[in-house]
Amino acid sequence: MLRTLSIFLLSLTTALAADLPVREVILYKSGVGYFARSGQLAPGESARLDFKATDMNDVLKSLTVADNSGAPIRGLRYDSSLPLEQKLGEFPFAIAAGQQLSAFLDLLRGARIELTSASDKLAGTIVSARIIPATENQPEREQLILLLDSGDLRTVDLGAISSLHFPDPKLQAQLKDYLATVAESRSKDKRSVYIDSSEAKAREVSASYMIPQPLWKSSYRLLFDPKGEATLEG
Repeated sequence: MLRTLSIFLLSLTTALAADLPVREVILYKSGVGYFARSGQLAPGESARLDFKATDMNDVLKSLTVADNSGAPIRGLRYDSSLPLEQKLGEFPFAIAAGQQLSAFLDLLRGARIELTSASDKLAGTIVSARIIPATENQPEREQLILLLDSGDLRTVDLGAISSLHFPDPKLQAQLKDYLATVAESRSKDKRSVYIDSSEAKAREVSASYMIPQPLWKSSYRLLFDPKGEATLEG
C-alpha cells in the first residue's frame, strides 16, 4: 500500500543522476591534478560530479564539458551554499517527513498522472486528494479525485494503487532535483555539479577539471638481490 510519500518516491531515489567514470588522471609536481571523466547518459538523464566544498572554486574555474556527439549541452548547474529551507522554497511543492501521499498529490492539482493497480490502469488530471477518516467499519483511507480523458470524474482509492507516474518530464525532473537537494544537505562538506543532457536521445558526455592535490614528487631507489642483479624502482 502507498501509505506515505516516502514509499512512492523510493523508485525515484535510485536514478537521481548518473556518475561519469574517471578515464584519465594526471598529477603535476605543482600540487594540482587533472581529471578527465566521460560516460553515456540516457535520454533526459543528468550527470553528477561530486567534490569537496573547498575544491568548488577551482572546479568551476577549470571545468570543461563537451558532448562527444557534437550536440550542445542543455544546462550546467551546481550546489550553492544557501540554507536547505531556502533551496527547497524554490520548488512548487513541499515534501514533509512522513507526509501522506494524498497530501502531496493535493499539492499537484492540475498535473497529469498515470495510475496502475492490480486490475486497472488509469490516466487523467489530478482534481484533488483527501483522507477519509476511519469509522467503525473501515480504516482510514486516502482517495484521489481524477478527471479522466473521457471527461468523467473518478474517485480512486490510493491504497489499491501499486504504482503511479507523472508523464510530464519537467515535473519528474523537479521531483528528482528536490530529492537530490535533500540528500546532499546531509553532507556539509560535499558539493555537486550537474550536467543536463538533451531529452531526445542517449549521448556520450565528457568533463575535465583541475583541483588541488598533495604535492607529488618522483623518487627512485636501486635494489640489489643476493646475486648482485639490480632493480630500479620509481
